[in-house]
Amino acid sequence: MSEIKVVIAGTDEQYLSSLGLGLLKEIGYGVDLSIITDPLYFQTFFAKPQNIDVLLIEKALMSETIRRLHIERVFILQDTEETEDYGDNITGIFKYSSAKEIYHKIGVSGQTPEGRKETGESAGVRTILVFSPIGGSGKTMLSLALARELARFNKRVLYINMESIQNFQWVLRYKDTVDSAFCFGLARHDESIVKGKNALSFIANEEFDYIKPVAGSTISYGIKNEDYVFLIRTFIQSGNYDYIVLDTSSELNQCNMDIMGLADRVVTVVKQDAMSIWKTDGFLENIDYSDQEKFLFVCNCYQESKRNFFLESEYLSGFLPVEYIYRYDQETDVEIFSRMGSEHVMKGCAMYIL
Repeated sequence: MSEIKVVIAGTDEQYLSSLGLGLLKEIGYGVDLSIITDPLYFQTFFAKPQNIDVLLIEKALMSETIRRLHIERVFILQDTEETEDYGDNITGIFKYSSAKEIYHKIGVSGQTPEGRKETGESAGVRTILVFSPIGGSGKTMLSLALARELARFNKRVLYINMESIQNFQWVLRYKDTVDSAFCFGLARHDESIVKGKNALSFIANEEFDYIKPVAGSTISYGIKNEDYVFLIRTFIQSGNYDYIVLDTSSELNQCNMDIMGLADRVVTVVKQDAMSIWKTDGFLENIDYSDQEKFLFVCNCYQESKRNFFLESEYLSGFLPVEYIYRYDQETDVEIFSRMGSEHVMKGCAMYIL
């Protein structure tokens, strides 16, 4: 079975990236999905016939030129839910429908890569977002520990740090960083950084795969969180991993909320003190966390002798931490991470996810 060619075209880069990631999660494998947001490239691309099975295009970009290409199925992303008559093989879709709804409307189904066995409920790559609404929660250390424990269950795991300042390599054996060519390529959504002759040189391994950190700040290279969505989408499409663990900043910005909506699981790292739980309550006020299968909580730096405000939170009623991580004292970060590995910290969370 040949790959199905799907193209999404428009000007809203953040929205289209989120939609593309959501569709890949729904469709599975056997799909070649491209996103076009650059106006000049759009004109060049559609100036000649293209082998496209499905085109999703923002209404403002639809033209007679597109119609003359006789693409099998065209779906216009419109701002209203009103039904409009666009002609044969052209259907309007409310652009703010969920990725699942759009997936069902376009009627595309993928396939399992040859030689890959189906496991569990979903055969696709599963994304795990590790988030914390509080600074200094130990989120990054626990993200790495989770990736390690998932890998110990013989799962193929990729860890991606999306923070603007990345220093997670401090607790790992290797301290290498990605080169500037990768950084500028990521900011441009250049697929050659993944598919070119130097592809995957930015990945290292220590029980699990991880994308090497950026030296300095991602901002200095023009890298935004939306650019990491492009990278995540590429890895989901490749089918090379069972799990992708995403470690984001503590800000509740639009991109983080979009990724949270698309993730299979959201592991929220909290502490037991009053301030941490107060910040967590404020975070939960702004999201839909009703899916208790999707949202998991880990309580870090736990002390039995201290009051546990987690159990007193109105917002967290109905939830219990899937794992309590006891506080480590008088040890360096490197020693703590090594000890976490020996004590299988985050194994309980990994087992819950599996």
